[in-house]
Amino acid sequence: MRIRFGNIPEIADAQPEAEGLLPIRGPRASVAYLLAGLAGFLLLVGPVMGLCLLSSFFAIPSTETMPRSDPPTPWGAILLTCLLYIPVHELLHLIWQPHYGLSNQSVLVIWPGKLRFGIYYDGCMSRTRWLLMRLAPLVVLSLIPAVVLAIFQNSPFDHTIKTVLEVLLVVNGVGSGGDVVAMMLVLFQVPASALLCFRGGRAYWKPT
Repeated sequence: MRIRFGNIPEIADAQPEAEGLLPIRGPRASVAYLLAGLAGFLLLVGPVMGLCLLSSFFAIPSTETMPRSDPPTPWGAILLTCLLYIPVHELLHLIWQPHYGLSNQSVLVIWPGKLRFGIYYDGCMSRTRWLLMRLAPLVVLSLIPAVVLAIFQNSPFDHTIKTVLEVLLVVNGVGSGGDVVAMMLVLFQVPASALLCFRGGRAYWKPT
């Protein structure tokens, strides 16, 4: 894996058409951010909370007889969760890249001036792998915590861990909106058997 400080440089004299690559069309940046925010909100009130409600039907019954007291809010754990969520989110993207993100084509992009931290792949992969890569953080950091919290809602549960899971599923659910928008663009434009290819920060697809 390579580390890149700053924006992904465009490849000089790149001719994607000569490689048989077709561009993936997307909205301009301002519209993309708006769609990502809307998608993140809908994810939170739809699949995430819906799965939490559904899982509640399988909740383990409580065995406690004494009423519970509300412990203090663990603000330190909440702050740490918010700080670590983006690196963990990007790590889950990384390990779904070819060779588990260890190849020279996987790039860690750190752009302090824009407060950006992310994972990029400079090569091609199957559409299925790319979709799984995009979906992984939503499943691991939002859907699974929602199920755990719902099933164990009546059981003795460490308050700090419970709070961390609640914060994590919320911030990651909202933050996964961009992934969902990107997935929709690919699903509507790229055939299932095609390859997704990336050149200089731009996305293309290639028929096989």
